Amino acid sequence: MPHPSQGMVALRAVATMLAICLAGCAATADPTSGSPSTPAGAPTTTEEQSATPDSFSYVPKGWADFGSHATTLVDGLRVRMWSPTSADEVTRVLAAGDELFMLDGPIQNEGYSWYQVEFPTTPDDFWPDGYALGWVAGQPDTDRTEWSIGIGPVSCPSEVDAAMLSRLTSWALHNCPIEVARVTGMLDLCYERGETPFVYEPDWAAFSCLFLRDQANTWGLRLAFPPDVQLPALARGDLVTLTGAIGFDPARYGACTVSGPNPAVQVERLLWPARCQDRFVVSGARVDGHIALPPM
Repeated sequence: MPHPSQGMVALRAVATMLAICLAGCAATADPTSGSPSTPAGAPTTTEEQSATPDSFSYVPKGWADFGSHATTLVDGLRVRMWSPTSADEVTRVLAAGDELFMLDGPIQNEGYSWYQVEFPTTPDDFWPDGYALGWVAGQPDTDRTEWSIGIGPVSCPSEVDAAMLSRLTSWALHNCPIEVARVTGMLDLCYERGETPFVYEPDWAAFSCLFLRDQANTWGLRLAFPPDVQLPALARGDLVTLTGAIGFDPARYGACTVSGPNPAVQVERLLWPARCQDRFVVSGARVDGHIALPPM
């Protein structure tokens, strides 16, 4: 049986979106409409949590409400839709006091620490379903202490199963003591395959068409299958118990890198090293049953 990691996950859309950032990705621009500096009295690194309200009204869409909320501290904070670069298209300009939900980051680029955030939509937003997302510059990546967003305290779940794990943001995974050694569910295959202009290492951490879901298809969990792990034959529709952990040891499998001639690889080099550690890496599997699924 071919190893599951030989499948291709649907990254074609991501590659297309990232391709909008061409050679200009190395350009530097202020993250706000005016000066990149925040007003006097902006919170320092140790004070940013106090700059946020005690409670938040915004409920994240599609994510478990764990991790951190935040608020903008300056007027004119620009939102980049696809990538943490100043050359990316500006899709929204936020005002001081706007509420955010932290999705990912920080990613250091162009002298700033960038964060991916979610926030409520306006009628002009591209995103449907009442939410929008994008990247904002949170703090200069220097010895200065000005912040443009105030990040609230981290809230972590007390228990994590496969369903919860699939709904946690990268921010929550990186800031909470998440330890998951066993998940259960049904195996399924991705519905779209395609090619990406990038070469990922380790490739098995990037590409796997097998994922875990429940029978009602209310959640889906990304999986990664190291090539040196011996597993039983696995098929779509199998009810399985999988053992493993979030992320893997770079000393064993190598660092997460990406290369390729497409200019958008500059952006992917920023994103992949952290995101490659967000997968549930399978170290063992037991098939507990099988459900005959309709053809794809």
